[in-house]
Amino acid sequence: MGFIKKEYPAIVLAGGLGTRLKPITETIPKPMVLINGKPFLEYKLEALKKYGIKDIILCIGYLGEKIENYFGNGENFGLNIKYSHEKELLGTAGAIKNAESLIESDSFLVTNGDTFSEIDLSALFSFHESLKPLITIAVTNASNPLEQELIDIKEDLIKFYVRDTFEHNEYLKTKQKFLINAGTYIFDRKVLDLIPKNKKISLEKDIFPNLLGGVKGFKYNGYIKDIANPKFYGEFENDMKIINLFNNFNESEKKKNILVTGAGGMMGSHILDFLIAKGHNVVGIDFVPTTDIRELNPKALYIECDIRDKEKLANILNKFKPQIIFHLAAQSFPTVSWERPEYTLQTNVLGTMNLFEAVKQLKLDTIILNAGSSAEYGYVNEKEVPIKEDRELKPLHPYGVSKVAQELLAYQYYKNFGIKSITIRIFNTTGPKKINDVCSDFTKQIVLMEKGLQKPVLRVGNINTKRAITDVRDLIEAFWLAIDKCDLGERYNVSGERIYLIKDIIEILRELTTIKFDLYEDPNLIRPTDEPIIYGDSACFKEKTGWQQKIDIRTTINDMLNYWRKKL
Repeated sequence: MGFIKKEYPAIVLAGGLGTRLKPITETIPKPMVLINGKPFLEYKLEALKKYGIKDIILCIGYLGEKIENYFGNGENFGLNIKYSHEKELLGTAGAIKNAESLIESDSFLVTNGDTFSEIDLSALFSFHESLKPLITIAVTNASNPLEQELIDIKEDLIKFYVRDTFEHNEYLKTKQKFLINAGTYIFDRKVLDLIPKNKKISLEKDIFPNLLGGVKGFKYNGYIKDIANPKFYGEFENDMKIINLFNNFNESEKKKNILVTGAGGMMGSHILDFLIAKGHNVVGIDFVPTTDIRELNPKALYIECDIRDKEKLANILNKFKPQIIFHLAAQSFPTVSWERPEYTLQTNVLGTMNLFEAVKQLKLDTIILNAGSSAEYGYVNEKEVPIKEDRELKPLHPYGVSKVAQELLAYQYYKNFGIKSITIRIFNTTGPKKINDVCSDFTKQIVLMEKGLQKPVLRVGNINTKRAITDVRDLIEAFWLAIDKCDLGERYNVSGERIYLIKDIIEILRELTTIKFDLYEDPNLIRPTDEPIIYGDSACFKEKTGWQQKIDIRTTINDMLNYWRKKL
């Protein structure tokens, strides 16, 4: 971003009725709706000022006196503001014509007063000056084509598709990616001669289509929000909170910007605590949290973001510019993956691709710790354990398949594009806040029995399978060591060192509670296919990092019981 070389005025169209934002706009004009205590228009003018644009013409109409009373001549905002008053609505083009007497330059910027975008205005002006069209329109990718007005720009033809019309619906069938008008333009003064005075004239309907060859589209990839849409109004309010928090992060060399995907999961919540304790700037994103997000570390910034939403994900990465990413976001339950295989693959595979694509497109210098899984190995017999990294991958369920694909994506992005990553194949891991694994289910049931909320019968599945179990807090230590010590592009097993029969865990539970309970084999807890033993060889990882498992299974189970005792 840089200052614009020449001085250009900016016309801000701020006279609309704001019908879709009623009842908010019954007493204030749309550009003055408050976003975190500040009028939207103030954000807009601040963005123009960053590029050195200080001469502003505000085209006002409906309740325009409230805009004029707030901003005055602009002196308090470091701006020079003039006003063009519309006695009646003149449309987007008519409003510009009405301000003609205030425009003193040969070229000028026009921007909608209800749209916020992060266009590089210096690049936009350079584009306009090199081609010298009558009008340059900033366009960007449509994030929600069904709800947005679309634009199609070809060599000598421009066409707008208004939402909720037959033409719009038919155009949606012609392609997969669409462009929208970003509501920011550069005009050559000659265009003013084409707009009749004192008439309601629309740029989109009456002016642009008649300028064959005179309109060029400047495409940019970046943020845009139209607050006229109630949905986007709420999103913009949240986005501004995020930006303010990002701006307040400490930029000390010792502090790193670290992003955690899947922050609302058990591992994610523990790694937030770990990173905050080390003093780093931490952002956590999640969409379907499996823990109580009220328990997340308040010193970390938590953002709701579906990793399948590539534009929102890229926007967060662009704002935060993480130096380290712990990629834990996943649909991680094998049983759910049989019921919802498409959702599992979309989240785990396409979500991972979205993350790596964003890092690639934004040219971020970051390292990604990619969470793999022992489920990638599939069926293992006792003669094969402990499993080494070079053992064939033959997963038994869609979740395992998705993790294989996720790992291979990370590898190819490293080999082809140099995006730094390490994959940790995580073996059975549990701890406080965990749900839907054997230790979590058993400890929760015990506490329900202690509180008289469940009969003294422990529902179990197959208790003869064998698992090597790691405490989540030991795993988080392993993640941190991996970032510093492991080879890029490689994959490593991180597994517990001791194997337990599931029925061994039941015996530990009997020792840690005063409740006497019986067992009931619940058919619903029996998996269609189940690995008889899961135990990995962590020798390679230990050699690289010096990691050792510190927390024994009894301590882990006791801590989980105490967590449920406080929670339930």
